[in-house]
Amino acid sequence: MIDYLKNLLPRLKEFSASLDKIEVFVDRHWVFIDNNGNQHTYIFKRDGRLIMSLNGDAQTGKWEFLAAAKSILVDRNVDKILLNQALVFDGLMFLKKDGTESDPWVLVNKQVVPDLNYINYLRGLIIEKMRLKEFKLNDGRTYYYNDYNYGVGIDNGTKIYDEDFRMLTGDHQIGLGEGKKIIIKDGIVVSVIYIREYQTLKGILSVHQHNLYEMSLGDDVYFGNNKADGIIQFVRKGKIKSIEVRNGKILSVQYKTWYDLVKENKKRLLRILTFTLLLTCLIIFCSVYFRNVYSHRNDHGIKIGSQIWDTLNLNVKKYQNGDLIPKAITNEDWINYNSQKIGCWCYLRNDSSSDKKYGLIYNWYAINDSRKLAPKGWHIPAKYEFEYAINHCGGDKDFCHKLNLDREESWGHLGSRSTDGDFWNGLSFWSSTKLTETYAWFFCDCNTVDNSVVFEAGDNIRLIKDSIILK
Repeated sequence: MIDYLKNLLPRLKEFSASLDKIEVFVDRHWVFIDNNGNQHTYIFKRDGRLIMSLNGDAQTGKWEFLAAAKSILVDRNVDKILLNQALVFDGLMFLKKDGTESDPWVLVNKQVVPDLNYINYLRGLIIEKMRLKEFKLNDGRTYYYNDYNYGVGIDNGTKIYDEDFRMLTGDHQIGLGEGKKIIIKDGIVVSVIYIREYQTLKGILSVHQHNLYEMSLGDDVYFGNNKADGIIQFVRKGKIKSIEVRNGKILSVQYKTWYDLVKENKKRLLRILTFTLLLTCLIIFCSVYFRNVYSHRNDHGIKIGSQIWDTLNLNVKKYQNGDLIPKAITNEDWINYNSQKIGCWCYLRNDSSSDKKYGLIYNWYAINDSRKLAPKGWHIPAKYEFEYAINHCGGDKDFCHKLNLDREESWGHLGSRSTDGDFWNGLSFWSSTKLTETYAWFFCDCNTVDNSVVFEAGDNIRLIKDSIILK
């Protein structure tokens, strides 16, 4: 433990107080634990008396404060020792025996650290003073980063530390989940990469974007595990995006109109006119089919930027493959399904007439089921899709207003279900973003700050339309 403590000390020096006033240590309950596990109690009284106790056996000695040397002269009756300042905090003092290189005396203030676990106290002190936040990887490794951006999270320039609060050295790539990874050089984040996928006729195109919303020059591009190459075209934001890729990196990005594409491929289009007509008929049929599948919910949706949001809460009782989703009526039903990690739904306050207007309430296990909860053509939005819509609208409240969620009647009738099966008023929607093994992110009460909820809770779902991306 002493060796571990020595590794922490360099990071603590800048936060140390000075042993220049007796108020720093007088009339406090200090405990020193020796190598044999014995507890020595020291109480420095203002009148110069030193109350000493070894495992409960008390006696009185003397002490003298030498302000100029920032030292304490301790008379323990059997010997006299001079202790010099090393580090001083509210919860403990590190004192060095004068003229020696022995391990420091660690005196713990039992009033501040009741369990005497000064290592945990020091780790908490470092986290507080350095404004660190913890993040864990799937393999169990723990890292910390400086949260100087007031909740913005990890961004370019953020410092990354290991679990012993040492800045990382060398080059690292760390995946953060949700299609995001960071590139670190000597402890500093030099790049944040957003992994986005686009459907083309060649397959799924994976682009490692430096910009959250758009491709840019130099982005890495893959088909599966292989680097992409050549000219790749697909539909994006109503226009044909054409990217030139060499050895897996984007060299150029162009937007073309349909007229440009027809002009460049006139001969080819004439040869496949019949196929084009059949494909058009198929697209029309699919459009009508998917609209009919979803017509019981929404005909048009609300457009926010490049997104289309549903106008009503989700109201389905079957998975996409036709399997029935279990219904939880009683509190016991709700608790039982959650304990078995089985997806389930319920009416709002068990009112069977509420689903047409307010949708249904689901637990996380229904959202995360491989049979898919959302109808084809729609999906449950991830955290970053909420954030995109909120940023496009200008803030949380404007986003709620856009979806008509700020009306008084919404707050009066919407609600959620707690882990014990009780209902409560509120406005909250699931996202598809898993934060930990027990928590997911959700949009709550028109506020995106630090929202997390356990899998066993019940919330509404507001769907977002899939992107239509073609070659």
